[in-house]
Amino acid sequence: MAILVTLASMMLVAPITTSLSTHYLQQIASGPQPGEKAPAFNVLLTDGSPVLREVEQKTSGPVTVVFLTAVERSAMPLIRVVNWYGAERKAAMDTIVVVLPKDPVAMRDRLPAIVKSLNLKVRFAISSDGPDGPGAYAINSKAMMTVLTIKDGKVEGNLALAQPGVADAKSVIALMAKLSGDEKPPTPDELNDRYATPPAGRPAAQRPGTAPSPAPAPAKELDLSTPEAMKKVIGDLVKEVAALKAEVAALKATGAGQPAAQPKPPAGPLPGAAPTDPGVLGLLRAFIQPSNTNADVDRVAADIDLYTRGKVELIKQAHDGWVRILHLKYGTEYAQKVGAEMVKVWKTKLP
Repeated sequence: MAILVTLASMMLVAPITTSLSTHYLQQIASGPQPGEKAPAFNVLLTDGSPVLREVEQKTSGPVTVVFLTAVERSAMPLIRVVNWYGAERKAAMDTIVVVLPKDPVAMRDRLPAIVKSLNLKVRFAISSDGPDGPGAYAINSKAMMTVLTIKDGKVEGNLALAQPGVADAKSVIALMAKLSGDEKPPTPDELNDRYATPPAGRPAAQRPGTAPSPAPAPAKELDLSTPEAMKKVIGDLVKEVAALKAEVAALKATGAGQPAAQPKPPAGPLPGAAPTDPGVLGLLRAFIQPSNTNADVDRVAADIDLYTRGKVELIKQAHDGWVRILHLKYGTEYAQKVGAEMVKVWKTKLP
């Protein structure tokens, strides 16, 4: 086995986008079908805190309702797409994600972390009717996600998925676009470019209809004559510091200036192995980015799971690559934790 000096020399392929996830649409019967009635129902709505308030979810106007029988990491990328597109189309339709938890108390404790991780802009709630959901809706427990588009109290679109993933995003967007009258809906990749947190050194894509943010001007003369003037000076300084931090990150990413010190690989033979599949290689490279947020780590982990699902050879390559990553201690502390969990899971799937 060749000795790997740094993980960077192994990971030469650019990060793989969500379009590489080889997930196939798995539809099953769940919920009322197009043309059937969809009455109003009660939910426990959250604003991101454990405190919930019971409200009636009306179905008279256009509304997309996403029922989740479980909130798992593999479904997070698709929930993000629903969140992003639902927020864009909020003037034309309402969007609500309703969880049907087996343990409502435990779900309440998870709510703040879920809302923060997804940066939710649409409404998020727990069903008042327990894990079976509203009785009139007949949600199938085998469908992790059931997407309903409703207008005037009747279902217009229904998409039930046993194992939802990013490959289903195009179909979900199509349903929501038809309901909201969007003739040119964005692709999943376009939504990802607009709203996903970019790696250090790459600015986020400009949102449609917004002007570029002006560069903060340095305060040449500090006016501290009044409390209001002092507040303005402080605000300008905060903006300038943020801009400087972004410039430093960009310099590091492009190799200009002094690069950040890399961890020294532990001495001796390295465990695991470098993946040979380009998809696995690129996804693992994206997984170890030091600029990743916890949400980024979850998203890439879900993409790796989808990309390798049901393919023993790819699972083995991902397992061996992750073993090496853990040994070299690359990635964020959270990435190390998630990687350790996945290694344990994948080990049970190997012959």
